[in-house]
Amino acid sequence: MKVLHVITNFSALGGAESMLSRLIQAQPEHEHHVIALMRVNDTYQAALDRCASVKALHWNGINTLSCLLQLRRQIKALQPAVIQCWMYHANVLVSLACLGVSSHPPIVWGIHHSL
Repeated sequence: MKVLHVITNFSALGGAESMLSRLIQAQPEHEHHVIALMRVNDTYQAALDRCASVKALHWNGINTLSCLLQLRRQIKALQPAVIQCWMYHANVLVSLACLGVSSHPPIVWGIHHSL
């Protein structure tokens, strides 16, 4: 199954990033694609090596419209079976990017919180 993971940042040492890395490594039977709204670096290189594609949009808040358009193009080009969003910004931007797209894949929101 082709899965598109959209995460706010894939270059920090955070819980969502670690969980995404573990998920990708634990499911080699799926075709994983990762789009980071901000940045990607080699912190999670083992997971990135298993991905079919990895892209960073370099989102900074000011370029939100441009990132939405890039995200929309990537979703249409990849045609994933499902989109898994990681954290609040990714949830919202993916939902906005898919507005008006008649046949977008299911979007699964991921919200993680630690007390």
